[in-house]
This record gives sequence, structure tokens and C-alpha cells, in this order.
Amino acid sequence: MKSVEKTQEKGSSVETPAEYKVERILDKKIVGGKVFYFIKWFGYDIREATWEPTENLNCPKKIDDFEVVMKRVQSNLTSNSAEQVSYTSNLN
Repeated sequence: MKSVEKTQEKGSSVETPAEYKVERILDKKIVGGKVFYFIKWFGYDIREATWEPTENLNCPKKIDDFEVVMKRVQSNLTSNSAEQVSYTSNLN
């Protein structure tokens, strides 16, 4: 989420990037080899969540936690698929 805020410096207006706090990471995608995370911003409605490239984020712990959860989910999906195949093949 890129935005700017204006600050006054000795009578002149200077634009600086606004900082937003990541509440949680909702999803991940890779586009053109670049990783993007779908971010829910602290204090903002879920409808204002945005896709952000990794380099725009400063929340390594949240990214690590999200990746751990996603690996668990993927592992569970894979093992459940294997169980279904083996169960189905035993029915024949």
C-alpha cells in the first residue's frame, strides 16, 4: 500500500512514504517470479487489503509465520489426497 504523507520542513512541503502496520498476511502469489503477499492492514477494513511485493514489507516474523502455516496446510492437503487414493483403491 503505497501512499504519501506531507510534512512541513521550514516552510516547504516534503513527501515521505507513509508507514502502515501489517495486521496479518492473508495469501501469497508469485507473478513473473516475484513474490506478493495479500496484506490486511492494521486499522483498515479487510476490503482495503492489498497485494504487496516482499520488498515493500518490513515484517519478517509475520512472513515466516505465514509460510510455516502454508507448509502445514499443503502437507495436510497432500497427505489427505494420498489417503483418499489409497482408500479408493482398496474398494476395488
